[in-house]
Amino acid sequence: MELTELEFRVLAALAIEPGRAWSFRDLRAAGWDPGEPTADDLHTVRSVVQRLRRKLADAGALVRIEAIRGFGYRIELRPAPPRSVPDLRHPELLTS
Repeated sequence: MELTELEFRVLAALAIEPGRAWSFRDLRAAGWDPGEPTADDLHTVRSVVQRLRRKLADAGALVRIEAIRGFGYRIELRPAPPRSVPDLRHPELLTS
């Protein structure tokens, strides 16, 4: 999965502590250098998160970025899809 440097920094901040709620301000501080002109633009934070959500979904990642209304975002692990387990009571069905 290809990420821009900004997307990587935001994703890395979220992934350091899965489940931690990150405020918009904390994500701006983690993703942008203080001197960057977009550092105070809430819309830009939302746009980066939207792109990350799309890229993670397209890659089949087992994480999702959840919005916390009026506060920010957090990353959550999704359960892995169930795997089929061979029925060991019928060894003739197993293939080598």
